[in-house]
Parts: sequence; structure tokens; C-alpha cells
Amino acid sequence: MSKNLFKAIGLMTGTSFDGIDLAYIQSDGINQISRIKSDYLPYNQHLRYKIRQIMENSTTLQQIKELEQELTTLHCNLVTDFIAKYNISDIDLIGMHGQTIYHDASRQLTWQLGNPQQLATKTGIKVIADFRNKDLLNGGQGAPLVPIYHYHLFHQLQSPFVIVNIGGICNISYCDVAKQQLLASDVCFGNAPFDDFMHNHFNLAFDNNGDITKNGRVNYDLCLMLVNSVDTKFPKSFDRYDFANLIKNLQHQVEKSDLLANLAHIIALFLQKSFAFLPEKPKHIIVCGGGRKNLGIMQAIKSLHNNLFIAEDFNLDGDSIEAEAFAFLAIRSYLGLPLSFAQTTGLKNIAQCSGGVLFTP
Repeated sequence: MSKNLFKAIGLMTGTSFDGIDLAYIQSDGINQISRIKSDYLPYNQHLRYKIRQIMENSTTLQQIKELEQELTTLHCNLVTDFIAKYNISDIDLIGMHGQTIYHDASRQLTWQLGNPQQLATKTGIKVIADFRNKDLLNGGQGAPLVPIYHYHLFHQLQSPFVIVNIGGICNISYCDVAKQQLLASDVCFGNAPFDDFMHNHFNLAFDNNGDITKNGRVNYDLCLMLVNSVDTKFPKSFDRYDFANLIKNLQHQVEKSDLLANLAHIIALFLQKSFAFLPEKPKHIIVCGGGRKNLGIMQAIKSLHNNLFIAEDFNLDGDSIEAEAFAFLAIRSYLGLPLSFAQTTGLKNIAQCSGGVLFTP
């Protein structure tokens, strides 16, 4: 390996369980970052159904292990096909996040499906996985882990700035490079309840362009009441279903056709609430993740927040940033650099802040 720059592939599949994002970068694990190529493998409808069944219903250990085997095979195939397609050689590391099926920071429990040893053996490349457990066991929330990448990726922007990632969960990274300050937290749900609604009512994976979201009517007083009923400490992590009661209350009080519009406004309100914890008002708010493609969500956020941008405004791919981040985190883990901090995950034992586990071929 180069002493300074590492070639790494990052693999990310989020709680919206739509597919696997792959990103190939070269980096020193700090602020030398070359984003080279990316790829994406969508889950088919049957696989999404099986993941949903495991997360929402009781199931057998055999079914869970069979699903993990299927997911790992997809990860292996995506990597090997990508390397062959672009004739890439000398990959130093793979960062494998895995498919989260459960997360409860209060009980120090998190579960990502994926077999990193199998991935290392099949590809012949060192794999870093299990990014969250060490943080949890040292008093952290186990999430979000991407903020240190946001900090370095956007470090040339005028400080302070906020990165809003809207995947299955919505989280923020507050970065002030001038003051060497990084704060982060999960904020609320992201795409997950939108995708659930589209699956349950239209048998579709998501609300394309936010067509349904942007045409609904918002009950502003109800949304504000629901948001104020939730205790949002900083930093905080959330599971996919932590807002099930809030969403159920909302469903009982608005028309079905208006549900997504109200969920979008609630995201905007939670963001507003979280910004109250920040030291300064951000000069830029940059949205990445699948939620930026939902125009209803973006309109709701823009109604409450100025200086709103998407990753593409800075010549970045908003779909691949999380996968890039786990390539970056793999490099940092390999070098023994910190992945999480007291003000990003609530980590208590700062001496133990480099997470990830190395698996060799």
C-alpha cells in the first residue's frame, strides 16, 4: 500500500433498503479525497419484501442467515463486476456497512446484515466492517458516522455549513472548519415512511419526484404539535421505526392523500428544531441522499430554511456520498484515526473512537 494514499471501495445500503451503493475513492483518510467512480445495484422487489418481512415481523434465524447470504453475494458480485468493468487493480480496502435491520442505542444494540469475511475471501481484498459497535460500547449512539467525511469533503466551503443527509433516516452534520468544530446527530425519519406508504398503497418503491408529496395539504398546527412532543437531544440516533407512534397519530388525523405532505413538513420542522442546538446559523445547507429528489420534501425544507442547496450544486453525486464515506471510514479505521467524536455520536471514551473491524482474505 501507498504510505499516503489508499484506494478504497465503499459499500452502503441504507434503511430505505432500495439497493447497494458502491463508490471508489482514493484518499489519505483526511482531506486528500479523489472521488473516482460509483455504481449502484438496486434490490429487486422480492428482496425488498424479504428485508421488510424480517424487520417488521417475527422470523427464524435460518431466514435471517439466508437473507444475509443473499445480500453478501450481491455485495461480492457488485464489487467483482465493478472491478472487471473498469479494469481496476490494486484496491487496498473495502468498507462494508451492511444492511441495518435493528438499531437501539439505549441498549447498545445494532445489527447490520452482511458477511465481511466472505466478501474479503471472494474478492481477495481486505474488508473493514462492523463500524458501529465500538462507538456504542464506548457510550456513543453508533450513528451518524458519515459527518467526518462531510467535514473533509466540503472543507473548502465558507464555514459554518450544514450537510443534511436524507436517507431512510435524516441526519445533519454541522461543520465549522475555521474553528475545527464538528457536530452531528440524527434528526428524524427520512425516506423510510414515504417508501412504506408507497409500498403499502401503490406497490411502488418510492414517490417519484415527490409527485404525491408536493400535492398534499399540510395541517401545520398538527405537525408542530407532533414535533414538539418528541424529545430531541443532541447527539441522537434513530432506528427506522422509532417514529411509528408519531406517524400513526398523523395517519389518524389527516387524509391519506395528504400524509406525505405532512411528513415532509415534519422533517422541515425537525430540522428547524435541531438547528437551535447549533453554535451559529449555517451559511450553506446542502442536502444529499435520496430525499433530495423528492421535490415535496425539498419545498418543505426551503419554506423554513434559506441558503438551501443539493450536492449536485457542488459537482457531487448526492447518491454516492454515503458509500464514499464508508470507503473513507475504512481508510481511517485502517490507519487508527477516529471515526466518531463526543459531539457527533455522544461518544464517552474518546480514546476508543476508532471503530471498524479488519477482515483479511
